[in-house]
Amino acid sequence: MGDITASIPTPTWESIIERKRAIRTAAIAPYLKHDIIFPDPVTDIDDVEELAGLIAKGEKSAEQVILSYINR
Repeated sequence: MGDITASIPTPTWESIIERKRAIRTAAIAPYLKHDIIFPDPVTDIDDVEELAGLIAKGEKSAEQVILSYINR
């Protein structure tokens, strides 16, 4: 009896990356909005405390922040 695993092709790392990128793109596609004006000032904030403060004050929602980074 021969080795059965020898007949199963091993995917290349390139094909794995291509498949995972396609999955990622399909997962975020519904959230991409083309009406967002670039650059969004939220994505220019480097300080996490400042960003958290904007969310805490209600000036930005967590959803707005996430969508801004997705569309960046």
